[in-house]
Amino acid sequence: MSKSSLTIRILIICVLSNYGLFAQNNLSLTATANANSSQKNHAPEFSIDGDPNTIWKSENSKDYKWLKVVLPGATEITKVHLSMQTAIGSPIENYAIQTFLNGKWISVGHSKDKQQKEVVVSFKTALLTDRLRISIKDSGVVWIKEFKIFGEQYEDGTIAKPKKVLINQSGYNLNKPKRFTVPEIADNTIFAVKKVSTQEKVYQGAIQNQIGDFTQFNPISDEEYIITIDTLSSYPFRIGPFWLERVTYQNMVDFMAGARHYTGSTDKIARLSWEWRDGCTFNWALQTLTAQFLSNPEAYMRMEKKITYVPNNTFGDEYKGFWGKLEPYGKEAPDIVKLIHWDADVKISQQLEHEVQKAELAHFLYAFPYLKEWLPQQNFDIVYQYLKEKWTKSTVAERSTTMYSLSPEHNLLALKTQLGTTKGELPPGHSVIPNLMMYEVTKRKGEADADKYFDAAYEQMEWMIANLDWNDPDTTKGQRM
Repeated sequence: MSKSSLTIRILIICVLSNYGLFAQNNLSLTATANANSSQKNHAPEFSIDGDPNTIWKSENSKDYKWLKVVLPGATEITKVHLSMQTAIGSPIENYAIQTFLNGKWISVGHSKDKQQKEVVVSFKTALLTDRLRISIKDSGVVWIKEFKIFGEQYEDGTIAKPKKVLINQSGYNLNKPKRFTVPEIADNTIFAVKKVSTQEKVYQGAIQNQIGDFTQFNPISDEEYIITIDTLSSYPFRIGPFWLERVTYQNMVDFMAGARHYTGSTDKIARLSWEWRDGCTFNWALQTLTAQFLSNPEAYMRMEKKITYVPNNTFGDEYKGFWGKLEPYGKEAPDIVKLIHWDADVKISQQLEHEVQKAELAHFLYAFPYLKEWLPQQNFDIVYQYLKEKWTKSTVAERSTTMYSLSPEHNLLALKTQLGTTKGELPPGHSVIPNLMMYEVTKRKGEADADKYFDAAYEQMEWMIANLDWNDPDTTKGQRM
C-alpha cells in the first residue's frame, strides 16, 4: 500500500484543549515511551503520564528528533492529541505523526496549521497499530507535555457492572469440564452451585488458584443454575448434552454469513479484505470452517438453510470478477458448506497468491470427498490446478497482500524461518498442515511428485523443533491465531 493511500482519508483538526480532553480513553497511560534524545529529569515517559506539568524535553540539536509511544498491543487508533512547543514557547512547525509498517516508519498525519501548540489529529479510518511516533525536524530544543492516543470505544456505558464470578454465560456440556474464574477470591473460599428456581444448594466446592471446578456436577435436568460465593453470584446457566454445540453452531454460521464481503450484511467494498470483511490475509476462515464441518457433519446438515447463491453478474461493474469462477453449490448444501465454497470461490476468482491465502485452499481440496455431495467436480479441478501452478510461486501480486503482511516470499515448499509479531500474521508453522494435505491430495491423484509436499512439511517441523523457544510467549501465546 502506498503512503498516499494510507493517508488520503486522514482528517486533521487542530483545537485548543484542556488537560481533561478525552482522558477517559487515553491509551498512552498504558503505554511505554522512548526518544532519540532527552534532557535530565525530562524523560520520554513524562509525555504519556497524563500530567501536563511534566515534560519530555529533547536535547538542543539541529538533527531531527523523535518520540515513540508503544501500546501493549495493536489497537484501532482514532485520534492523537499533542501538547507541544519549542523551548522559547513557539509552536512546532515541521513534524509528522508516523506508524511502523513493514519495517518502515510511514507518515500518517500532521497539521497544516503551524500556529497551534495543542493539536488533535483525527483519523477518519481507524489506524490499526501498536505504536506511533512524532518525528520533528525543527532545530533546537522541543517540548512535549502530552502525547495522548485515543482508540475505538466499544464498551456501552449503560450496561451494569460485570460479574466477579466469571463463567461461560450460556452453559456447560454434560459430563465435560465445568470451571469458572474468580480473580479477586482467595484460595479455599467455598462456592456453591444453586438452582435458580428454588435457591437450593446442589453442589459445593472450594476455590483453588482463582478457579472453581464443578466438573463432577452432572445433573439430568433443564434447570438453570448459578454459582454463589458469599454475596457474589454468577449469571445463570444450564448444563446439558452437547450444550455448547447446540447453542453456538447456528450463531457461528449466521455470523459468518453476515461477515461475507460484498454479499453479507452489507455490500460495501471494504479495504484490506477479500472473502470476509476485516479479513486481511490471515483470518484463517476457510481452514476453520472446513475443520468445523468435518468435526460434526451431521449436525451442520440438520441445521436450517438460510444462505442462497448470489451471482456476481447481479452486482455492478465495480464488483466484476470478485467471485463466480467456481460453479455454484447445490441448493441443499448445508450453510457451512456454502460458506466454504464462498471463501474458495473468492480466492480463485481474485487470484489470491499470498502464501497463507493459497495455503488455505489445500484444506478445501483435502475435504472435497466430504463436500462433493453438494459441490461440482469443477470446483475441485479448478482449485487443484490453481494450487499446482501457484504453490511454489515466490512473488505475489499487489492485489493479494496488504501493509500488514510480513512474508518475505510465498513459496510454500520453502523453509519458513521468520516469526511474526504478536498480531499473529506469520506463525512459522503455517505451511506444515497445508503441505501434508497437498501430499495426501496429490497421492490420491497419483502424482509422481507427491513426496515434495511431505518433505517440505517434515523439514519445517525439524526447523521449528530445533529453533523455537516454546517457553517464549512470542512463540506460543503471542501467535494469537
